[in-house]
Amino acid sequence: YDLVIIGNGEKAALLAMRAAQLKARVALVINPNILDLEYVQTCLGQLLSDRTIWKQPRAAIAHIQRQLDPYDRLELLQTSGVDVILGTGKFSDHSTFTTSKPSQRKLQARAFAIAVDRSPPLRQIMGLSEIDYLTCGQLLQLLQLERLPKKLAVIGGSAIDCIVAQTLCRLGYDVTIFADSPHILAPLDVEIARILQAQL
Repeated sequence: YDLVIIGNGEKAALLAMRAAQLKARVALVINPNILDLEYVQTCLGQLLSDRTIWKQPRAAIAHIQRQLDPYDRLELLQTSGVDVILGTGKFSDHSTFTTSKPSQRKLQARAFAIAVDRSPPLRQIMGLSEIDYLTCGQLLQLLQLERLPKKLAVIGGSAIDCIVAQTLCRLGYDVTIFADSPHILAPLDVEIARILQAQL
């Protein structure tokens, strides 16, 4: 390859598209289990504005899964000439990146780009490392569980945290948001944030 890009999200996709347009031979390595948070936020925000899909929770979950399905988003890249490879991997040497299952390929390239969108740092919470938890980028894995717990906790008060919490609430679950500030959406004006908090 001329270029191998490693990463999820819009930056990686745009870089791959641009390189393909310049006639470069490009591969994009994506972890399908991690969703781009900006995409999750935009997609769920649009779904929340449509109240008709929430009347039947199971149908709503199926609809969300279809909307967030990373495979659909990759078709455009593939038709543009980008070789999309699903999985993770590691560098074998300075010019070879070896992917893990299911692809298990050795990718050699003239250049590599690591274009991973920066994820919010995990909060330092005592005991967090000893339990199973999912991040907002792993929402699909949560929805794919055969039985969701009746009560769910969302730790954080950012926009994506509130959108995920509201989505789960619309699906019929008892959701509690734990924020580390006096109100959610800390960067916003206090009065606006408290109005939104009351709406939730």
